[in-house]
Amino acid sequence: MTLVAARGFKARWLGLAAWSTWGNSPRGLLFMSCNAIHTWALANPIDVLFLGPAGAVLSQHESLRPWRWAGCVRASAVLELPAGYCRMPGWQAQLAEAWSRIDAP
Repeated sequence: MTLVAARGFKARWLGLAAWSTWGNSPRGLLFMSCNAIHTWALANPIDVLFLGPAGAVLSQHESLRPWRWAGCVRASAVLELPAGYCRMPGWQAQLAEAWSRIDAP
C-alpha cells in the first residue's frame, strides 16, 4: 500500500473527489492533523480509518456512503481507502508497513 498525504487547502478540501484513478491500485489518501472527514460529492463509498499518532487504528468505518461525514475526537490522522479494502486479508500489516514510510509533519 502507498499512502499519499493530502497537503494544502485544495488537496484537503477536494480529497478523493479530485483523484479519478485512486482505486486502481492499493493506495490511501492520508489527512494528517485531522479527526473528521466528509464524503460530499464522492461517487462511491469509501473505507475510512481514524488513526492515532503512531498509526494505530482508533476507529474504522467501512463503505461510508457519499454525502456523509465521520469523525473520531481522539484521532490525529484520517486515512481514506477504496471501499472493501478493510475486508481484505492482511490490510493491517500493509497499513503498518506503509505508515512506517510516512514523513509525518
